[in-house]
Amino acid sequence: MQYNAIYLPGGLGSKRFGDDQKLTHYLSKFNEKDQTTPRYILAINESPIILKNLGLLEGKKVVASKEHKDAIGSNFDSKTNVLLSDNIITARATGHAIDFAIETVKILASKKEADDLAKMISYER
Repeated sequence: MQYNAIYLPGGLGSKRFGDDQKLTHYLSKFNEKDQTTPRYILAINESPIILKNLGLLEGKKVVASKEHKDAIGSNFDSKTNVLLSDNIITARATGHAIDFAIETVKILASKKEADDLAKMISYER
């Protein structure tokens, strides 16, 4: 089975992502650039920390909860709530989950599908 995106949820469980060797290996392989189809890694809240720890953020910016700024270091961006940087899509926190979902649909599918989704759930951007 082929995938073009992997989602890393935030929350307390994300602190254990780095302990899972299968996950860390898969994330590193998934991020390789020699793929014919673009692949995206989605992360929200504190889950971008694992991407930083795996060295997957070189030359990229991410957003995350402000309390995780030090753990993310120079890759931290405070200017927006949802951010696409190369193949990494991040959102600051759960409060931005709808924006995150709609932006992800726009990137992975199309702007029309994202607009249709927003309209279907009566969400105004």
